[in-house]
Amino acid sequence: MSSTITRVLVLLGAAAVAAGAAQMTVAAQAPDGRWVRLAPYPQPTQEIGSAIVNGKLYILGAYGQNAPGGLAGWFNEYDPATDRWTKKPDIPMPVHHQAMVGYNGKVYVFGGGIKPTPQGDNWFPTNRSWEFTPATNTWREIAGMPTKRGGGFAAEIGGKIYVIGGAGYHPDQKEDVSISATVPHRSVATNEVYDPATNTWQTKTPMNVPRNHHAGAAVNGKIYSIGGRVGWSFVGSSAIDTVEEYDPATDRWRVRSRMIYPRSGMAYGTDGTLIYTLGGEYLDSEMVGVFRNFEAYDPARDRWYFLPPMTVPRHGFAGGIIGNRFHAVSGQLQSGTGGGGPGSTEAHEAFEFARPAGATGSR
Repeated sequence: MSSTITRVLVLLGAAAVAAGAAQMTVAAQAPDGRWVRLAPYPQPTQEIGSAIVNGKLYILGAYGQNAPGGLAGWFNEYDPATDRWTKKPDIPMPVHHQAMVGYNGKVYVFGGGIKPTPQGDNWFPTNRSWEFTPATNTWREIAGMPTKRGGGFAAEIGGKIYVIGGAGYHPDQKEDVSISATVPHRSVATNEVYDPATNTWQTKTPMNVPRNHHAGAAVNGKIYSIGGRVGWSFVGSSAIDTVEEYDPATDRWRVRSRMIYPRSGMAYGTDGTLIYTLGGEYLDSEMVGVFRNFEAYDPARDRWYFLPPMTVPRHGFAGGIIGNRFHAVSGQLQSGTGGGGPGSTEAHEAFEFARPAGATGSR
C-alpha cells in the first residue's frame, strides 16, 4: 500500500473517531431533525445567491455551461406555503458570486462578477449594487460599493448592511480585467457598510484574514465570517477553517473556534442562535471534491456541532432558514476544477428542525 493511501486512510479514520467523539460530547445540545425533498429548482445552476424576505426565499444568478454565454440574471421566488417556485424579473445586470441579504421587505444585491460585453469574459469584479422590491416586482440600482469585488457575503445589523470579504483587484490595478486562475488578483478583507436609509457607504475595520467564498451571518449583534479560501478566487487556492467575529459597536475583530472541516463555496444561514454551514468544496494535492457536511456553530458557547449530512453533495449553492426548515437549493455536483464531469443540480432539499427555528439567513 502506498504511503499516500496509508496517509489518507489514517486521516479518514482519525476524522471518523473525532467526529464520533464530538457527536457524543455535544449531541444533547445539537439540533434534531431530518432532511426532506421539496420542489426542484426550475433553473439549475451554480454560484448563486439567496435572500429571505417576508417568509419567501429568493435565488439569483446563473453561471457556467448551462447559462447563456456563461452568465445569466435568473431570479426565482420560492413560497414554502405552497412548495412552488415563481419566475421573477431577471436582474438588469447579470451577475454571479454576489453578496445578498433580505432587509425591510426588500432584496439587496452587492458586487459579484459581471460580463461587460456579450462576447467577453465573465469574471470582471464589480461594485454595482441593486435593490429588488417584491411588492412591486421591480429592480433599482443603488449606490455602488467603494470596492469592486465578488465572492463576499452580506449581513444586516441595526438597519445597516455589512458586505465583507471577497476577491478583486490589486491596489495598483489600473484597468478592469476578468480575473481567472492565470490573471493576478487577490482575496480581500474588506468590510464596507451600506445604509439603506441614506443610500451611502462607510468603510470599517477589515477582517484579519482576507478571504472569499466564505460563509457569514449575524447573531446577537455580532457578525461571523467562516471558512472560505485565501490567496485567490479559485478552488486551487487554500481552503481555511478560520472563524472571525466582528463587533460593530467597537469596530473590532477577534478569532473564534475553527470550523470542523476547512472548505469554501458553502450554503449557510442562521436561526438567530446558531449559524449553519452546509456542503462546499475542497482541493489539495491528494483530494478534490464536494461535501455533504452539515454543521452548526454556537457563538454563545464558541462550539461546533455535527448534524446529519444532506443527500446531494455540492458547492456554489444557496439557501436559508424559513420557519423550521433550512433550505438548500441547486448548486454544482463537482468541484470547480475545470475538468468537466457532472454539472448543476435541480436538487432542493431542506433540513426540517424538530423545533421551530427563528430569524433568517442567506448565502
